[in-house]
Amino acid sequence: MDDEPGFDELVAEQADALLRYGYVLTGNPHDAADLVQEALVRLRRLAEGETQGQPAQLRPDHDGTVAHQRLAAAQA
Repeated sequence: MDDEPGFDELVAEQADALLRYGYVLTGNPHDAADLVQEALVRLRRLAEGETQGQPAQLRPDHDGTVAHQRLAAAQA
């Protein structure tokens, strides 16, 4: 993850807030940590273009946009 210092900085800066929110959602600190970790892994994979198994609306197109961006642009 050295190639994306911005992502690492985001995680370092927001880790406590993400864990607190995860706790609000799960009610358990261990489940909260698992939830945050899984969300960050998915975010990282999406940012790197790993889209196998991702829902169609999250898969980047050839130009890098995703379906919800295209839909918002079409409705504007």
